[in-house]
Amino acid sequence: MFMRSCLVAAALIAAIVPASAQDFPNRTIHIVVAYAPGGTGDIVARLIAVPLQAELGHQVVVDNKPGACGTIGAAFVARANADGYTILLGSDQVVATGALQSISKEYYEAASIDGASGPQQFFRITLPLLRPAMIPAAMYGLIVTFNLFNLIYMVSGGGPLRQTEILVTTAFRLVNEQRLYGLAAAFGIYTMIILLVLTLLTNRITKATESYV
Repeated sequence: MFMRSCLVAAALIAAIVPASAQDFPNRTIHIVVAYAPGGTGDIVARLIAVPLQAELGHQVVVDNKPGACGTIGAAFVARANADGYTILLGSDQVVATGALQSISKEYYEAASIDGASGPQQFFRITLPLLRPAMIPAAMYGLIVTFNLFNLIYMVSGGGPLRQTEILVTTAFRLVNEQRLYGLAAAFGIYTMIILLVLTLLTNRITKATESYV
């Protein structure tokens, strides 16, 4: 089920590619992980890279740029061209940092000259330009939380009376307690469909991956 979540995340990352780039991709794609190798983020990035490379037909490389609580990796991506070839994978805070650093100060200077107040600049400039980064990050967080098996299993075990069970813990019990492998697999497919529908609907409603330039 973790692999299915990674595939959904890969589809979400692929959707970030600008629709106007008809010849995309034509060179190596870099997934920048703002943490050290061997961690959860690094593992997820490498799981994403495999199906993404097979789908796009070009090499996908995972680059680890740890340090400063993810700020170094975020700053590196912020300085890269917004062409879809450099993708940041990190926590919401790291993604937000990179997105904020990528917003040109010229927008704020022009707004100040036009007499825009601080709140107006925030709602008219900052929030719209954060949307393409934060909506996919929020959806990825939803995917991870939806499959948060370890927290439920270790803290409550699904109790009391299975009132805290989620789909993945139910599937786990079907396999380990009742040996119902087919039904457990159906739960996994059901989970994937739910997450895929939520991802596509959110992307369509928010238009987060559409070009805003």
